[in-house]
Amino acid sequence: MAKVTPTWGIDIGQCAIKALRCVATTDAPEKIVAEAFDYIEYPKILSQPEADPEEIIREALQLFLSRNEIQGTNVAVSVSGQSGLARFIKLPPVEVKKIPDIVRYEANQQIPFDLEDVIWDYQRMYGGMEEEGFALDTEIGLFAMKRDQVFQDIAPYQEAGIDIDIVQLTPLAIYNFVAFDQIDPEVWSTGYDTDDPPASIIILSIGTEATDLVITNGFRVWQRNVPLGGSHFTKALVKELQLTYAKAEHLKRNATKADDPKVIYQAMRPIFKDLLTEIQRSIGYFQSLDKEAKISRVLGIGNSFKLPGLERYLKKNLGFEVEHLTTIKSLAPSSVTQSPAFQDHLSAFAVPYGLAIQGLSKSAISTNLVPQEMVWERIIDRKKPWAVATATLLGMACLINFIVLWWSWSQVQIEGDNKWKVATQKAKAVAKRADDLKNEYQQALGEFNSQKNNLDKKISIFNRRNDYLDLCQAIYQCMPDESNRMIVKATNAASKRVRRGEENKESETKEETAENSKKNPAKISGSAENQKMDTSDRMDIWITDFRVRKVPNLAKWFSAGNKNRFEENTKPLVVKNTGAEKQKRSSPLGGVSAPQPDVTELPAPKKNRPPSGPPKGPGYVVQLSGYHFHNSQANGSGKQFVQRTLVHNLQERDISLPDASGEISQHATSDIGISHPLVYETKEQKVISPFKIDKKSPLTQYEFVVQFAWQPKDFGNP
Repeated sequence: MAKVTPTWGIDIGQCAIKALRCVATTDAPEKIVAEAFDYIEYPKILSQPEADPEEIIREALQLFLSRNEIQGTNVAVSVSGQSGLARFIKLPPVEVKKIPDIVRYEANQQIPFDLEDVIWDYQRMYGGMEEEGFALDTEIGLFAMKRDQVFQDIAPYQEAGIDIDIVQLTPLAIYNFVAFDQIDPEVWSTGYDTDDPPASIIILSIGTEATDLVITNGFRVWQRNVPLGGSHFTKALVKELQLTYAKAEHLKRNATKADDPKVIYQAMRPIFKDLLTEIQRSIGYFQSLDKEAKISRVLGIGNSFKLPGLERYLKKNLGFEVEHLTTIKSLAPSSVTQSPAFQDHLSAFAVPYGLAIQGLSKSAISTNLVPQEMVWERIIDRKKPWAVATATLLGMACLINFIVLWWSWSQVQIEGDNKWKVATQKAKAVAKRADDLKNEYQQALGEFNSQKNNLDKKISIFNRRNDYLDLCQAIYQCMPDESNRMIVKATNAASKRVRRGEENKESETKEETAENSKKNPAKISGSAENQKMDTSDRMDIWITDFRVRKVPNLAKWFSAGNKNRFEENTKPLVVKNTGAEKQKRSSPLGGVSAPQPDVTELPAPKKNRPPSGPPKGPGYVVQLSGYHFHNSQANGSGKQFVQRTLVHNLQERDISLPDASGEISQHATSDIGISHPLVYETKEQKVISPFKIDKKSPLTQYEFVVQFAWQPKDFGNP
């Protein structure tokens, strides 16, 4: 008969340790073989005042390990259902793959603690169906226990060196036992019908301190913990008969052999009534939850159920058939089942048997509350020998490889062999030559990079082929011409105060000027030579020097000094009035007009394209040096003339430039990055006129330096 890994089911109770080792067989899947068992009764009940529970359990586990072998087996242990939490949740129709997410959400709602502080698990209960990936009529069992309580309950096993594979609540271990051993196999084959469910069984597991009440029909399970157990009967005898705890316990177990059994039953009668009341209340509450449920019988397990008269009392008052577990049908005959000790305590092995069933993967509920960190530690511990063996083999392989290579190397006598010496010298010479060439290459590369960087700095201004040409064309088209004279005249005329009686004359003058300019444009755009003007009235400027300097930040160039120079562009031109303008003139209405002032302020040409703010960022400073001879009342002389012509044009004039397709179009100077033009410095000197018209008479030459910011833009680049 083929066997699989055996499982120990261990239940630490209040008065004894019950353990059962089982193994499944492939020949009879519905049967399990019990290979070994142990029942270790404590010298004192753990709830007795003078008892030391930790010491008693420790000694009992040591005795268990001395009498039994657990190496190579799975170990499943139970924890009190009173410390756990069980919830059953009916899910709406939902995709099967989304059930874990919904269960986690429900766990947050149902468990009254932070999920990090509890160990929890869930399982889909029997019944329900799946259609096209959707779960219908699905009920989920959610089971949890506080993490610290789990570690407290399994601490005795850890101290004894027992590795735990499964931690299960006692009521669920009872359910697994009943579902595997007590439910008729035909029930499973028929399936679950919500309208006509199979009959339910009530299981009463009366322990020392509490009673686990489980109601199940195989497909559904409901459980409740009743805080009454065998010790309460003993305490009642102690109180009523004034006995010691040990004598009362002995008398309780042998009530039928006592001199006066009636007195004993009378003393325990209140506990009988309390237990009956709690059972009836639990059954009533269950039937209020499941109105279709039908209860067929009551099954009592645990040694406390052997209490004389208890079975008869419950049967009389509950109205159901009540029986005590006397046989386990699914256990195959073996030396264990034939043992008198096992038969004496058979009903106490229901919980260990339910744990073993889960360890053999035959249980209805397979949830596990073992801490995950313990599982990982055990996996690591089990793999440590393999890791050590692997490291050892790897080390041996490396050592063998080293020995083989060393042996081959040791057989070569380099120092005494001329062939090796010559080859070694040649190799060293080649290596030295390679190092020398590498150094030469690095030196040449460094020199190349240095010269390349210097050249890049020098030609950085020409890194875009059209920028410099556009700049030169813009400067050329911004040189003063007759259009500047007309702008200044229009500005000056608009600024003069119109006298009464002269309005029409002034208006007529403007209209005539505009009409003449349309009829004869040569008078506006012609040169000074063509119009035979005086040199001091010519709108000409000569450029003697043109420089471009790259700067990392134009804001530093546009310092306080240059900012003030730039703002001077908007200052008016102050000119002195002549004697004719000062004299009093007669008014058209009679009388004499007021005398004119000594000076007149002529405003600067209007700025329609002021820059949005000071320049900033990298760019270029363009410097133009030159001179002119202009000196007139309308345009001033020296700095004022340059400000009102060249500087004004650099900021306001439209220039004609070819675009990427070669078409000529008008663009503002700001389109190619010109901004903030200013007169940096000026000076004047007397020179002999170079023009024939002046007949070599002395003239005043005004020298100037103009600067402006230039930040080339992408305009015009193909």
